[in-house]
Amino acid sequence: MNTGVILNLTETKSEADVQASAETSCVSPDGKLVAYAWNSGGREPNKGYDLRMIPVAGGPPRIVVSGLPWLAPFAWMPDGKSILVVTSDVDPLPSERDAVEIVDLASGSRRVIFRFSFPPGAFPSLSPDGRILAMQQRRSGALVHEIHLFDIKTRHRTVYRHMIDDRNPVWLRDGSGFVFLSDGPDKSGLWMQPFKTRRVSGRARLLIAGFDSEMMSTFNRDDSLYYRSNRGRSAVVLSQFDSSAGKTVGISRRLTDRIPGECLSPSWSPNGNSVAFISVQKLSGQPQAGKLVVLTGEQAVVHNLDFGVSRGTGASWSSDGRSLFMPGIDPRGSPDNVEQLYRVDVASGRSTVVPIRQMVNTKLRVGRSFPVLTKDNRQAYASRSGHLFRVNVTTGETEEKDIFQWTEPEILYSLALSPDGQTLAFGLPGKNSRPRLAVMPANGGIPNVIDPGPEVNLALGISWTPDGRHLLLVANDELMRFSLEEKRLQSTGLKVPGLSLPSLNPSGTQVLYQVSLPKTELWAIDFQALLVRIRR
Repeated sequence: MNTGVILNLTETKSEADVQASAETSCVSPDGKLVAYAWNSGGREPNKGYDLRMIPVAGGPPRIVVSGLPWLAPFAWMPDGKSILVVTSDVDPLPSERDAVEIVDLASGSRRVIFRFSFPPGAFPSLSPDGRILAMQQRRSGALVHEIHLFDIKTRHRTVYRHMIDDRNPVWLRDGSGFVFLSDGPDKSGLWMQPFKTRRVSGRARLLIAGFDSEMMSTFNRDDSLYYRSNRGRSAVVLSQFDSSAGKTVGISRRLTDRIPGECLSPSWSPNGNSVAFISVQKLSGQPQAGKLVVLTGEQAVVHNLDFGVSRGTGASWSSDGRSLFMPGIDPRGSPDNVEQLYRVDVASGRSTVVPIRQMVNTKLRVGRSFPVLTKDNRQAYASRSGHLFRVNVTTGETEEKDIFQWTEPEILYSLALSPDGQTLAFGLPGKNSRPRLAVMPANGGIPNVIDPGPEVNLALGISWTPDGRHLLLVANDELMRFSLEEKRLQSTGLKVPGLSLPSLNPSGTQVLYQVSLPKTELWAIDFQALLVRIRR
């Protein structure tokens, strides 16, 4: 870290090792050795995971344990003679059969300390005296997390709860406490909990409000806290748009640089003055606790959502701009993670479940087709298994007659209602052919099925232009305008990696969209300087 020189300690030596790689690692207390997981490339004999050690100065590695389905070292014991690892019977990711083990480095003998289920990447943190493990766990039947403190000697476990969602605990170097991330109705951010005589002592203290981190790592010898920051992975971007020419103009502007987490699914308010999107600080394939962000000018109002959201979550504004309708998962648990429709008050963030019988009884999964509200705010269009229907969002009753029934039981992509409320556009999946665009009357009828071109990915979103004559689509990371009259694609001049979910404002002068930001950065906090500043 001082010189900036990168030294490659491990590398494959032959064609047989081409699939092998080093994974999780940790440095010994004296800084002279690195213990790491070596993935030999598969489940075949001699193709599992090894625990290996190698000198920091370089040299041949020593195999301590070999042939496990999966393992990850995460902490050395203070005496430097043994190491803590997470192992699993299931390759390649941890499961409910995970175990924390102590491995003796001289003999390679293993001793199971306890069994738990660890979220991928969320490894325990060992106290400096080697006695207490602090770890992140998901609350039973919920989408949020809590912190467990496990005493290695007595095997006693304590559940520590601070706010709604507590995660990523990391011990201070002197053992006087641990820092962690916490979200709740008070203040979200980086917190510190004092610890004394092997128990929590006093109240937690907020260190940095709105702290943006995907995963914290450890404290270095200079008391710097290292953490990995992924600046959202997805961000919301605004570009100016010339409706008459069908071209984007000027310089694009990212709206979410000051918003922590992954920012998803932007949509315009009916008057075009506000933007709504979802912010999730760590999003995997499972539903997560998220936040609703409403941005008006430079002012952002952030509400904690009391339901789980997924990458496909979107929002449909009511015509008066007071409510948003969003799909979500009940955080208390529901059979098969069935999605429900929630009405969220824009001013307060309070949500209520819309009692849609069809949604509950038939396990409707909204998927990539967000509920689309009609202009009178009374009904919404939704889809399930190739079935497009309309529901009353006040009573929860479905229409007696379906709007549309596709021949295949597939999800209909990207529902979009025309500005006048008379026409629906959506994507039709195809098993033996590429997906096609369907345009049909909103009250039902026979859809006009169109092939917009082989490059178009209808699952990435559809947006109408204000004149109702064109659609904005995405093809090969490029924003395209499709003429419904001429059945022709035209480039808007905007091409960005990971572009999706375009949303044109009511005046047709600005377009929002989501982009992917794969860049991950390593950051450090001068912890002592931070404490001095807080105490002033």
